[in-house]
Amino acid sequence: MMKPKWILAIIAAALIIGGIAGAVTTDFAAWVGATVFSFAFIFAMTFYFINRKKRISRDDGVAETLAPEEEVRFQGAIIDERDPLDRDRMILAYKDLFHISRDKAENLFDAGYSEWSDFSEAIPEDLVMIEGINPTVARRIITSVRSRERH
Repeated sequence: MMKPKWILAIIAAALIIGGIAGAVTTDFAAWVGATVFSFAFIFAMTFYFINRKKRISRDDGVAETLAPEEEVRFQGAIIDERDPLDRDRMILAYKDLFHISRDKAENLFDAGYSEWSDFSEAIPEDLVMIEGINPTVARRIITSVRSRERH
């Protein structure tokens, strides 16, 4: 989400660019058009770069894995969804155990799969409804969860 001060800065820049275009052409329509166009362009570029920066910092190429002793704790853990550390631990566990990207792991958690027991009744058709989870990934997740339940 873009901060209000960024939006105000974009509006100010758009008005300046529009004012220059209006002064050069001495046409009110040119001023309005240049202002609207420059606002839309600057807003889109700012939004793109802010989200790109977040994505790069989140997936910076560093492998995130869990130690085996942490993995075992998750199987019976009750996760507090409000606690960002618990959320991050489960997302890392999903990423590591299911061999999926962080975005897919976050989507799983946000869709309500915040504990291992949530997967016990899941079927691939349920998981496919989650953004980024295709039938192959869904079957792999179900197979992985069921094989861990047997052990």
